[in-house]
Amino acid sequence: MRLVTTVAFFILLPVIAFAQASSQAGRILDAMRVDELLETLQQEAMENALELDETMLDGRGGDRWLERVRDINAPNALEAELRQSFTQAMVVEHVGDVAAFFESPLGAKIVTLELSARHALLEPGIEDHSRTQIENADRATREKLQQIEEFVRANDLVNANVAAAMNSNIAFLEGMRSAGGLPGLDGSIVDMTVMQEPEIRESAESWLMSYLFLAYQPLSEQELDSYIVFSETDAGQALNSALLTAFDRVFVQTSRETGEAAGQVIASRDI
Repeated sequence: MRLVTTVAFFILLPVIAFAQASSQAGRILDAMRVDELLETLQQEAMENALELDETMLDGRGGDRWLERVRDINAPNALEAELRQSFTQAMVVEHVGDVAAFFESPLGAKIVTLELSARHALLEPGIEDHSRTQIENADRATREKLQQIEEFVRANDLVNANVAAAMNSNIAFLEGMRSAGGLPGLDGSIVDMTVMQEPEIRESAESWLMSYLFLAYQPLSEQELDSYIVFSETDAGQALNSALLTAFDRVFVQTSRETGEAAGQVIASRDI
């Protein structure tokens, strides 16, 4: 009986430890209002689905296609996957510091601004307007842009977004091919995507600056400096790495499933 109790104790230890880590990591995602972000990402996916229906599917996707994309990007299902991946990727010793930052007034303000900007970009013309402001920057705007560029460098956001976009593109095309939607494709999907890297990089840089400029305009110089300083700490870097890992897994999954759905539409058209 003593042996059984001891074995059970050692089996339960990692389960309890993971549950505690999950709870602590969950504080971060709660503070970052990830549930609201996933709702916006679903709306982005729907906008992309409409465009794909017009350009790739020749309008044959219709309501069934749109409903499938909506289901693939359902926030509740994706949030469970995201939380699990984030918990596994986040360095436990830094969880408290990260949670404390985003639960602070400044952290909460930053989250609100980032969510508002991401949602605003769904509206036609907003991204172009932000880009125009950047191109026609006055002195005060240039100073803000320099801070944002420093933030981007500190977190290696361009390279991270390029890698994520390429991974998602590969997954999408692999999904299409598996569903019979790329019958004439010869060669490696990876090689094709690598050839598009310069275009992907240019697009990522443009989108990042438009989004972050839109989000961080209301922040004072001191507030944005504080965010940059935090992002350069071990805790900030651990957060950035964990978020990139978790979201990359989610985006690869949704991209592959979306590619499969698109491939099914194309394959049925070619029958």
